[in-house]
Amino acid sequence: MKNHKNSGLGIVLMTIGVIILLGLIGVHLGGLVPLALGLALLYWGFKKYQRVGGLSVGSIFLFIIGGMFALSGVGALIPFFIASLLLFFGYRYLKSDDETNDDTSYPSYQMDVKSKKSLDEEFNSLMNK
Repeated sequence: MKNHKNSGLGIVLMTIGVIILLGLIGVHLGGLVPLALGLALLYWGFKKYQRVGGLSVGSIFLFIIGGMFALSGVGALIPFFIASLLLFFGYRYLKSDDETNDDTSYPSYQMDVKSKKSLDEEFNSLMNK
């Protein structure tokens, strides 16, 4: 197997393969692809901006196209955040139910057999105070 200096193409091919495999089992990430592509173009434009030391036609073009892609992919994040919030609050709801029904969450007070008094003795000791 050859060792390439730039493994970016390999990463892109692997990412596309993972997206296709996840799509086969019902996990569709198509809405996140424009966001990721837009962020990559913005990053590439920023690197070009730093390398040139100022704005150039290429960096401006990459900023504009990357911004358009990134903004078009933001709509896919809204259902993602809603689903994340529902999972978080559902888990928290179930976790709080488990904690309130657990007997080990309350301190247990154990008394010695010698210190146990009958109800009448306890009542009399309380009334005499």
